[in-house]
Order: sequence, then structure tokens, then C-alpha cells
Amino acid sequence: ANTTGVSNTAIGSYSLQLNTTGSSNTAIGNCALQSDVSGNNNTAIGVGSLQANTRDDNTAIGAYSLNANTIGQYNVAVGAGSLQLNTTGVSNVGIGLQSLQLNTTGQFNTAIGTSALQFNTIGQNNTAIGYNAGIDLSGNSSNNTFLGTSTDVSSNTLIYNNSTAVGYKAVIDASNQIVLGGLPSGGSYPGIKIPGSYVGINGVYNPASGYALDVSGNTNIAGNFY
Repeated sequence: ANTTGVSNTAIGSYSLQLNTTGSSNTAIGNCALQSDVSGNNNTAIGVGSLQANTRDDNTAIGAYSLNANTIGQYNVAVGAGSLQLNTTGVSNVGIGLQSLQLNTTGQFNTAIGTSALQFNTIGQNNTAIGYNAGIDLSGNSSNNTFLGTSTDVSSNTLIYNNSTAVGYKAVIDASNQIVLGGLPSGGSYPGIKIPGSYVGINGVYNPASGYALDVSGNTNIAGNFY
């Protein structure tokens, strides 16, 4: 259907099939960029990649990556199934098998690692780096950071905002929280947890009598304490 589009490359059945005026697109693979009519500067490599796309400046490498994207722009998806269900979300980066797979309208998310942020749908400004990092984050959860393999949230049905999990298997269970360190050998709680209004150390989740600092176990302090 191409009419005035220039500098396009199409390799594979139905690739760039409907393009008329779009330019500087590359489509390699069955149905790659199939629905694109006037979008520009898109790269789709892999069967079904960017199949529904109609807008500009998206990159999809891997089978069905950015498959459902329609008007979303400035997205990068590398890995089979990455950003597969994204429709209108913009400026997302998913690198790794099924990274950000269920994202639909969420924006400005970055997921690096297999299944990172896989179940995020409409949340924004989330960052996850590591295998399965932030995999259970769902709904409209936003502004969260996950650094490390299997860093995650405690529930896939709750909303979490402005929280950070750092370290293997570190898990957040509230908004405005920092968890440093994952499950110790034989233990059941993270090493340090800062939920915003208090600091709990060595498994302390709820401080006694409203203490700002609550430590379980012996404490050694060198120097003055005020």
C-alpha cells in the first residue's frame, strides 16, 4: 500500500503491509509493523513485533514485542513478549524476556531483566533491574524502585507508591518505604526496613510505643548518644 513513504525496509510476510506515507521504518519478520500507515522511525524485528503500531519512534526486537502498541511512542522493547500489551504508554523501556509484558498505558517505566515489572499495567515511573524484579507490582502503583533479583512487593493486589527495595529478595509491603537487604539465611525478615516515620532493624516492622528507632537484639553504640 506504500504511496509516498521513503527509506523503509520490509522483510517478511505482511511486514509494513498497510504503510502509505510513513518513512524510515524497518520491519523484519512476519506481520512486523503490519498496521503502520504513517508512523515514522520505527524498528520492528521479530514475528508480530509492533504489529498494531501507528505512531513514531518505537523500537521492538523480539517475537511479539510491543505487539499491541497503537499510539504509544518512544518505547523500547527488547526480548520476546516485552511490552507485549502496551497500547498507549509512552517512553517505556523493557529489556528482557516478558519485561513489562502486561503494561498497557503506564508511562516512563524501565524494566531490565527477565520478567521485570511483568504485571505492571498502568503504573508510572517505576524502575526494576534484575531477574523477576518487581514482577508482582500491579495496578496504579507508581514511583517505585527495585534493584536486585526477585526484589518485589508483598502482595499483587495492593497499591504501592514511592518505595524502594534493594538487595536479593528484598520485599516492600507499604508505600513510602525503603527495604535494604533481602531474606537472611534461615531468617524471615529483611535486614533494614525504613517505612518513613521510623527505622526498624533486624526484623522490626512496627516499633513499640511509637519509637522512631526500634532494634531487635543487642545494640552496641560507640561514642556519645543523643
